Amino acid sequence: MSRLFPAVTMLVVWLAPPAPAQTTVTISGTITDQSGGALPHATVTLLRPPAVVVRATETGADGRFSLERVAPGRYALDASAGGFSSRRVAVEVGTTAVTGLVVALELGAIQAEVTVTASRGSVEDPARSVQAVNVIGRDEIAVRAKAVVAQLASEEPGLALQRTSPTIGGIFVRGLTGNKVNVFVDGVRYSTSAMRGGISTFLNLIDPTNLDTLEVLRGPNSAQYGSDAIGGSLQFVTRSPVLSGAAGVRMHASIGGVPWRPPASRPRCRSSVREAAPAFAGPASARARNIPPSPPDTTAREPPAGCDRPGSPAGTLWPTLPGA
Repeated sequence: MSRLFPAVTMLVVWLAPPAPAQTTVTISGTITDQSGGALPHATVTLLRPPAVVVRATETGADGRFSLERVAPGRYALDASAGGFSSRRVAVEVGTTAVTGLVVALELGAIQAEVTVTASRGSVEDPARSVQAVNVIGRDEIAVRAKAVVAQLASEEPGLALQRTSPTIGGIFVRGLTGNKVNVFVDGVRYSTSAMRGGISTFLNLIDPTNLDTLEVLRGPNSAQYGSDAIGGSLQFVTRSPVLSGAAGVRMHASIGGVPWRPPASRPRCRSSVREAAPAFAGPASARARNIPPSPPDTTAREPPAGCDRPGSPAGTLWPTLPGA
């Protein structure tokens, strides 16, 4: 009986029908812009929840793409192209091919960044710079730096924030800070190698509301800014002043967010005749000789523009002060 059991088992396995192969289909379509024009070299990625990449390809010159051997199921198809906003659509795959899929991309916001500190005396694209650099623009500064300027390190690769009090904080670059990370403001050195090894107590004296950009150099190339840039270099760039093209001096200020401007100058005037001069007004030599002062001037004159008192009869004459 024991010899018969293996033979029966082999016979059952041999008689069993082969398992059907898993059905796969092809997903094809076109990536276009809003006007319907084809977008060549667009990236198309098929994702399975939550974010597993199943297939990826690139569109041809006619904007067409094809993803082969896709198993049935629900997927997310992500399309992106340079200068356009990425878009993700849901795709349900059954037992038949999915064809004629059209994904239109909208124009993306114009975003351009340059670095002016990665290499001294040059302007470069951060993506093409050989120096690892973080460029934090004005919008990020306004969102992050709510209390201290060191908060700009939040959410930045290669940087870390440490705060020891509500007003003291530091930026770590590659695990170093203090006298291992120097600081410049508009190209002028703000820190020295004599600083202590811990976080700088003076870093947060920099006003974030006056900053335009923060560029953080990470890596050995930061040594071009000094031997105390072993970890990196913080390069703060302030906003450029906006000067008026009109001649003269202008003063602008705000009180509680409300713009303030100096009132328009008005001529000096008074509503009555001049008072009599004091008895001994005049030069000291005249007082010594007992020379009487000149009588007060009571001559009425036409008031300068703006000196008419409200409710005065038309043509009323008002004396004016000297220099009016």
